[in-house]
Amino acid sequence: MRSLFLLGFAVAGVAISHPAQALEVTIHEVTYDITVISGSFEDLESILMEQPWWNDEDLAGTAAEIVKFDLGQDSSNAPMIVGPVFAYRTNEEEEKVTSLAWASLDQGLGEQTFMVGIDTTFDSSKFWAVAEVIEIEDSPASP
Repeated sequence: MRSLFLLGFAVAGVAISHPAQALEVTIHEVTYDITVISGSFEDLESILMEQPWWNDEDLAGTAAEIVKFDLGQDSSNAPMIVGPVFAYRTNEEEEKVTSLAWASLDQGLGEQTFMVGIDTTFDSSKFWAVAEVIEIEDSPASP
């Protein structure tokens, strides 16, 4: 069972390191080419709302756990770092987007890794996970 830690971000600048690459991931017989894009939800809303994990917290969490830090990390909230942010819904009343990301924290007791829930204001810059479906595996026909 993965633990969930809620963290609110409202930073203007973000310390991000990420390689310019894609990661091929298969989840539930669908293969995705996952990359990252940077910017605010406000500027990237139409792209982020088209992602396969939009309105699917379980898929967002599974993808975040598989990707971990392989596509980079945000260290603006040291000593905690987070991987790419998988946005999956908005809260229009609070003008926030809810996302999941893999996180790491070292507080002198050894590194801990866990899933983190992130509520980000619409105008905060992040590095967001985006995907393209590469292949959908055919299920064998039932007899």
